[in-house]
Amino acid sequence: MFIVQYIAKLANKEGLIRVMQAAEAAQGLPALGKKQYNMRLLEGDACTQVTGCEHNAVTPLGVNLPVIVSDRIAMLPSGTIWLGGGHVDLKLQVNVA
Repeated sequence: MFIVQYIAKLANKEGLIRVMQAAEAAQGLPALGKKQYNMRLLEGDACTQVTGCEHNAVTPLGVNLPVIVSDRIAMLPSGTIWLGGGHVDLKLQVNVA
């Protein structure tokens, strides 16, 4: 699971793939080629199936997936971000500073 700002684009896909490959290698998983990674947003039923949360409710907390946070988030002037809380009406403010 990758956390980026709504307004940000995934600019460095190659770097993200390298981070994922390193994380998988650290877990003893076999190396995958670049073409085996497909970075995209999950929608609808696929999102619910993978995360257990419906659209606009997804949270990285308690999900059995690796979580990678964009370095731009750590540089936000407010020092905080809002995350989905597992329910469409619940959001969590998290300190990133």
